[in-house]
Amino acid sequence: MPKVSDRDLPALVLAAERHSEFGDRICLDRLAQEGEIDRGATGALCGVSKKATLRRTGLRSAARSCDMSRNVSARSRPYRDAARYYRARPPYSSELRPRLSALLGWDGTRRLLDIGCGPGVVALELAPNFAEVVGLDPEEQMLTEARKLTPASGRGKIRWVQGRAEDIPALDLGRFLAVSLAQSFHWTDKVAVVEIVHASLEPGGAMLLIHHDPSSPAPQVGRPPHPPIPHAVINDALVRYLGRGKSPPDPHRERHEVFLARTRFGAPQRLVLPGRTDLVRTVDDAIDAYLATSFAAPDLFGERLGEFRAELTHALRQHTDTGLFWEWPGDTEVLIARKRVASQATKQAARRSDSD
Repeated sequence: MPKVSDRDLPALVLAAERHSEFGDRICLDRLAQEGEIDRGATGALCGVSKKATLRRTGLRSAARSCDMSRNVSARSRPYRDAARYYRARPPYSSELRPRLSALLGWDGTRRLLDIGCGPGVVALELAPNFAEVVGLDPEEQMLTEARKLTPASGRGKIRWVQGRAEDIPALDLGRFLAVSLAQSFHWTDKVAVVEIVHASLEPGGAMLLIHHDPSSPAPQVGRPPHPPIPHAVINDALVRYLGRGKSPPDPHRERHEVFLARTRFGAPQRLVLPGRTDLVRTVDDAIDAYLATSFAAPDLFGERLGEFRAELTHALRQHTDTGLFWEWPGDTEVLIARKRVASQATKQAARRSDSD
């Protein structure tokens, strides 16, 4: 069994708790990709967690596996204490709702499911174009925050449900015209969840994978008169306190569009929407945005969170004369995977099969 270094231990213990609670290997792979734990340590983790399993794929195994997570304990999880910091996460493009509505024909009469909804950012943004919205998240604190943010006009049609994507078959949520996952697909058992989402969609409905594209070039004109957030300073502080900062993207990691092309959805449509160029952040905002991530989750700091924040606050103030920063999150990318509408011949064949 690989040896676990002292610097890996805090993240490894947290990962073990996540792994044993959620019963899949996806979190392990993601933690290794983001640099939270060494890849060799994932082998040791399987020895730490007695509940470690390799989940079989498909709808039936996903339905069985959801029973394993019905009683989720209060132990540390990546976003258990992150709800209070989510307000600092950068918003998506202001064109997200109007462009998707026009492209996909949302007319306010159908249903939306937002998986991994967090405090409801995307669900609340898209809600005006649907008759009913369901936000799904495993963390009750996230859902509590979402309920607080729900406007009076939406309280009759927006429902917040605790659960994971893999739980959907047992939750009996019904069918949807659209299912969105905003920066949450990588936390799921992708093979099983694609099948689950496909079964949850109406014919012609769409699965939407939404995320920022930090590789898109930052605008050189029309931006606020503040210095950009010095991410290197924050990363250095993370290294000092956690033993590692944010890892660069894994060049060998399969892109979502490549994965989706192999599923029954087929190749997705890629929609790129202009990112917001006017985001102004305080020092606290810059720190909170990191605390709302998995690699810098509050749990990882233990009792040193206050010390980390005070030190980083002082360091960041040395990099701005205005007390503020400009943030460029990148453009917003949406992968649109549509459920095909069966042809008349296919429908007739299915009816004949059912009657046999």
